[in-house]
Amino acid sequence: MVFVQTRRVNLLFWPLLLFLVLNACQAPIKESLTDENFLIEWNDLSVETMKTDGINPVLATRIYLYPNVAAYQLIATNSDEFISLHGKLKSLPELPSPEKEIEINLAAITAYYGVMMKLNYREDILTELFEKQTKSYQGLISEEKITASLKYGEEVATLILDWADKDLYKQTKAKPYYTASKLAGSWKPTPPEYREALEPHWGSLRCLTIDSIPAFDNPLALNYSEEIGSPFYDLAIEVYDKANNLTEEEQLQAEFWDDNPDLNNFQGHIPISRRHINPTAHWMSIIGQILRKENLSFADNARVYTLASIAFFDANIVCWENKYKYDLIRPVSYIQEQIDPDWMPILVTPPFPEHTSGHSACSAACAIVLGKILGEPYAFTDSTHYSIGLGVRSFKSFEDAAWEVSRSRFYGGIHYKTGVEQGTEQGFQVGKHIVKYLDL
Repeated sequence: MVFVQTRRVNLLFWPLLLFLVLNACQAPIKESLTDENFLIEWNDLSVETMKTDGINPVLATRIYLYPNVAAYQLIATNSDEFISLHGKLKSLPELPSPEKEIEINLAAITAYYGVMMKLNYREDILTELFEKQTKSYQGLISEEKITASLKYGEEVATLILDWADKDLYKQTKAKPYYTASKLAGSWKPTPPEYREALEPHWGSLRCLTIDSIPAFDNPLALNYSEEIGSPFYDLAIEVYDKANNLTEEEQLQAEFWDDNPDLNNFQGHIPISRRHINPTAHWMSIIGQILRKENLSFADNARVYTLASIAFFDANIVCWENKYKYDLIRPVSYIQEQIDPDWMPILVTPPFPEHTSGHSACSAACAIVLGKILGEPYAFTDSTHYSIGLGVRSFKSFEDAAWEVSRSRFYGGIHYKTGVEQGTEQGFQVGKHIVKYLDL
């Protein structure tokens, strides 16, 4: 159901519009508006709402993508300084020009809000931020421009939602549940909760910049084997030995990049739910920290968020296609069956096949795109998990951070070294493709 057809959503706009119009008539027009950080506020809010709801890392790539594209594409359509993504992103519609003069940033946050309202569960919190931001324009622009900006932003949201509706996500929800094959070496539900496979059909979604997913295929070179001393057995022993002999620094890295959004910790047989940030949200948090420091324009912020979201989305589709194509057993399952039945890694293994590592692939793709936009090497400090006692971590570059993400999954015992290394290289490959394809 698209935006303009949803009466409930429209009813959120028009009382606000009436309020703004009445107050604009009474207030003098001021000369300037400082709203550069409005999109940072939106993406930071999305990080928090997705953490509250335990949104999985795969779905998160979709939730971040479409609102940011809506805001950026509106700006690019109405500015000569930014390149339109129409004709670049697969099937992205061309946006119409506004019928009247608009305040472009107000229209952009209206478009962002309109799309996010259909993808995010926390509608009350989203509306609160939207009302706060739109009220800040009161007295700064005319009544007519407020009306035109809100109307145009809503029209753009409608078009982007219609585009999103055709990405085949809904079709994946109608497909049968994934059934573990029970073949030797294939994935099976992992302890402690033995959850069903997550988003097994995600690899069939419409990519944004990629024509051929097989072009980014990254198969495991080793044959599965349970024979002691075989290359595959040694691969598992490597995980087992490292996880049992972690340094304090290695354990900290594993915990810092855990990013398991929906986890039950057990006290005996009693599950205690923990909500945490997901991998995509972790990188969006990093981007927000960087953009606040850089003090870029509203439009430049929109560009950074959008290009990062494109990298996450396409890299995740490529990675997920590989995961379910190769259907490889996770280290915890192999080690418990072949090496040590009582062994558990320090991190809880996510519920999907091993190869390649999603966190590694998405981080690497994002690192390439951010490096191209902001310059590489770009040193930064990440304080995402400071509030939960994990301190801050500093990096010499985006690629440096991506490789630490990769190693952390191996240290955590949830991936073989091949999964994280090949996942990282796969993400770099996707990121470089996006840079070239979009002519960044």
